[in-house]
Amino acid sequence: QGWTPSGSGTASSVAEAAHGGSYSLLSDGRTAAWNGPSADMSYLEAGATYRISAWVKQKSGSSSLKMSMKHTPAGGSAGYEGIGSAAIVGDTDWVLLSGVYKPVDPALMFYIESDSANASYYVDDVSVDMLLPAPSAGGGNPPAGEPPALSAGFEDGTAQGWQGRMGTETLTVVS
Repeated sequence: QGWTPSGSGTASSVAEAAHGGSYSLLSDGRTAAWNGPSADMSYLEAGATYRISAWVKQKSGSSSLKMSMKHTPAGGSAGYEGIGSAAIVGDTDWVLLSGVYKPVDPALMFYIESDSANASYYVDDVSVDMLLPAPSAGGGNPPAGEPPALSAGFEDGTAQGWQGRMGTETLTVVS
């Protein structure tokens, strides 16, 4: 599904280990810490907020694994950003890597890397879920003809459900 090795090594679908279903992706033959399976995520909407997660497990031994994003502005140089926290991952249990990412640049390459240059590891059940859409181009205002997210003119003479924060305040509508 569009996964390729980043740097040296391979990214192969295998049936020897799986978190969910019958297959996972094996990252093998790596020669540098940043090498690992990668996927183009340039389809993510700039300014929106996403939760990205992946289940990972070592083929043997243990190392620290983390999710990263290579982001490149139009006509600019690439930058690299970690997503969530790194985790020590062994070869017996699957570990969930998860983090929140808000893209700014149009070119995005997601990858999972290890602190060990030659670690082999499985990746499974990767998900990308939008938590918040990007703000609208009008500075957060709704599109023309749409009602605002909040409207309180108090024209009906009531507090319209507004309450004091501490419970001891009195709110009064005046004309």
